[in-house]
Amino acid sequence: MQAGLLNLNQSLSIGCWNVLMFLDAGTQSLAMRSLYQYNVDVCCVSEIRIPDSGALEIKISGAKSHFTLYHNGPRNSSGRHGVALAFSQQADRALLAWESVNGWMVYVRLKNHFTTSRLSPCTHQLPLLNSATKICFTRNFMR
Repeated sequence: MQAGLLNLNQSLSIGCWNVLMFLDAGTQSLAMRSLYQYNVDVCCVSEIRIPDSGALEIKISGAKSHFTLYHNGPRNSSGRHGVALAFSQQADRALLAWESVNGWMVYVRLKNHFTTSRLSPCTHQLPLLNSATKICFTRNFMR
């Protein structure tokens, strides 16, 4: 994966959103359209309830643009929890790597001009995790 750089001449808008349900394509499309309209480049999304981990490209209707959703949820079909990072095309070009940690966390690294940036959305249930999981998350985040 060849990463581009984040442009220092443009601001990068970062947001967060607790969507509570993100299973159907219509909801995903509406949410990404809202991010596009508000010029959000990276959005940490929690409680998406999409099982397993992966990447989805979600096209913006009426615009020649899309967002890439890097998501992670429980391996079973419980429909609980799940987090994701939604990237605009500009932010997606700067992606170095992404990794699913568990059903509550996903971790990404972005390349910019001076350093590597790290982002990780977490659900509000992070304090409920056991100590080993918290330590694993902290080590991965500090790499």
